[in-house]
Amino acid sequence: MKLEIEFVASHARPVLFPPIDRPLRSKIDFVQLSRTTKGAAELMHTWGDSLPGMRITVDTGAKEATLIEPLHEPAYARVREQIAKKGERLVDARETFSNVDVATWLFWVARLRDSGSVKLVAGSLGTVDQIKAEFGAPRIRSYAPVEPNNSVERLCAIMFSLLSDKQKTAAGELLAAGS
Repeated sequence: MKLEIEFVASHARPVLFPPIDRPLRSKIDFVQLSRTTKGAAELMHTWGDSLPGMRITVDTGAKEATLIEPLHEPAYARVREQIAKKGERLVDARETFSNVDVATWLFWVARLRDSGSVKLVAGSLGTVDQIKAEFGAPRIRSYAPVEPNNSVERLCAIMFSLLSDKQKTAAGELLAAGS
């Protein structure tokens, strides 16, 4: 099964896609926003009537997914120029994810579809229960690996490295007893 989705949340803000733990840009319709948001009409002069949302394809047979940045398409050359003038850059046109947990990816696609945050562009997708029945249980938490990078963990690692072997053994026993 192959499917493709586009992020289209009506609030025009990025939507978190848990399997890659990243916010992805939704479609931004400046014409619609100009009806309710002061200053949105002026943005049309820079960006045009709308900007497409990022897209994701999922190939369940290959266990592969691709994140697509449509602003790399020829129709958006003017938008790319404006982004470059601001000193910013786009993400790569395509980013491929191999050996994905199909149940998890489809689960989150279905949840976002049901909330109106994404629309199905190609393919079909059943309910969450149908996905679970066909592909197994999805991972609901811990989608992406968490890097220990906060200050406390770094400080503890530095302090632990300064201990003697005897002190490290004692600290390890103390930590094991507390868990």
